[in-house]
Amino acid sequence: MSAPEIEKIAAYKDICPYLDGARQEELARDLGIDAADLDRRLEGLRNEDELVLVLHFLRCCKHIIRFEEGAARLTGTAAPDLLVQLRSGETLLIEAKSSQDDLLKLGTGRVKKCMGVAQDLGLPLYFALKQRGVWGLFSAEHVLAQTGKLRLVNDFTKSEFGTKFGSQWFALPRGLEFRHLYDRDGHGLVQSNHGPLVRCDVRFGGRRILRATRTDSNMFAVHLLRGVVIRGETIGPESGRRRGSLTRVVHRLAFPLMLADYHLYLHLIHSTGRKGGVKYDRTAYLKALQGREEPVTADVVRSVFRLLESGGLTVLWVATSPPVPDGEGAL
Repeated sequence: MSAPEIEKIAAYKDICPYLDGARQEELARDLGIDAADLDRRLEGLRNEDELVLVLHFLRCCKHIIRFEEGAARLTGTAAPDLLVQLRSGETLLIEAKSSQDDLLKLGTGRVKKCMGVAQDLGLPLYFALKQRGVWGLFSAEHVLAQTGKLRLVNDFTKSEFGTKFGSQWFALPRGLEFRHLYDRDGHGLVQSNHGPLVRCDVRFGGRRILRATRTDSNMFAVHLLRGVVIRGETIGPESGRRRGSLTRVVHRLAFPLMLADYHLYLHLIHSTGRKGGVKYDRTAYLKALQGREEPVTADVVRSVFRLLESGGLTVLWVATSPPVPDGEGAL
C-alpha cells in the first residue's frame, strides 16, 4: 500500500467514531478509498488500538507511546508501532501484527529493518501478534529464527505476553450453564430481543454456583462473563417456557473453554452502547477513554472468576499464555 493510501486509511479510522454509517460511507468516497476492501485494511490499525487498550487494561505500563508513521518516512525509518515502559522499568519497542489464519507470515526484510532501528536506540524489539483473537508476544530474534512464519498452536506456547504484561488465562469446564430470565416489562442494563435481563443463574453439575439479579452487583460480573461464554461454542441456546412477559434462555458450554482476562474486557467494549444505540468498536472506545479513568481493570475481571470459585466451581488459572486448543474450546 502506498504512503498516501496509508494516510487516507488512518485519517478515515480516526474520524469514523464521530460519524454515523451514512456519513462514514460519504467520507470514504471523498477520500477515494475502495469501500469493498476497507474493513480488511482497517483491521490492522484497529488491532493496534486493541493492543493499546489491552495494555492499559492490564495496568502493566508506566508509559505507552505510539509512533506517527509519516514522520518516520522522512528519514526512511522502519518505525515500530509502540514504545512502552513497563512498571518493572523495562522498555520495549513493539510491532503489532494480526491474522485470522493459523499461520502468520511476516516479511523478514521488515523484521530486520525494525531490528536495526531497535539496535540504534539500544532497546529490545518484540512483535505482538494476534491470531484468532489470541495475543502473543515474541522477541524479534525468535521471529527471525522462524523466518517470519509463526503458527498459532506451535509458537504461542513460547509467547511472553503473560510474563511481560501479566495477562492470565482461565479454563472453564464443559457443562457450565447460564440460565437467563428476561422480562419484556422489566428493567435492567443488559438488553436482548426478549427484553431486559432480570436474573441469571450460573449452574454446574446440577447445582447453582451464582445468582445475579438486576438489582445486585453480581449482575455486572455475570455480564462480563456471559457474552464470552456464549461466543465460546455452546449447546443451545435453549429457549425455555414463556410465561406472560417472561422468557428463559439457557446456554451451556459444549466444550471446556480457555479464555484470557482481556477477552472479557474486549467483549464489554463491543457490548457497550453509545448515543443512538450505536455500539463501540475498539477505535471509538479508545478515543472515548482518553481523558477519563477506565474502571474495568484486570483485577476487576479476575474477581469474576474468584466469585465463581467462592460458589464452588473449580477454575483453572494459568499465569502465562497456554497452548491454544486447535478448534474445540478455542476463542
